[in-house]
Amino acid sequence: MFKLRFCLSILFLASLLVGCQVNSTKMAEVVIGQQTICVEVADQPTQWARGLSNRASLAANRGMLFIFPQSAIHSFWMKEMNFSLDIIWINNNQIVETWPNAPIPSGNQTPGHQPKSLANYVLEVSAGSLDKYGWRASDTVKINFTSTTCQN
Repeated sequence: MFKLRFCLSILFLASLLVGCQVNSTKMAEVVIGQQTICVEVADQPTQWARGLSNRASLAANRGMLFIFPQSAIHSFWMKEMNFSLDIIWINNNQIVETWPNAPIPSGNQTPGHQPKSLANYVLEVSAGSLDKYGWRASDTVKINFTSTTCQN
């Protein structure tokens, strides 16, 4: 009887732990100029590979921030994307390169871009954001990982 209670207790605790981790997406706040974007944080290789692929859309003032352990040339592609993006390479809190209106795949063509600049962050936002907000290379980027305004 004791073993049964013990096993049931362990199963119950394990189910609670699993339930607590269902919504574990990390969020951050990115500020460029006067504009704030709430972003999902992609800081693991599996998240880098998946990115925003297979999603139906991206809400206004939302995006994804890819965080890399070191500054390097980080190429991006639009595999399995359903909407266009503006992609922004950031190094040491400064925009260093952009790919405006990155197109969705067409047929067997998957568009990609290899930047010329080193970056330790890459920001994906809705296509047209670069023009809409006037963002350009050399703009300062502030990242707040403890923001309470950008919750899931």
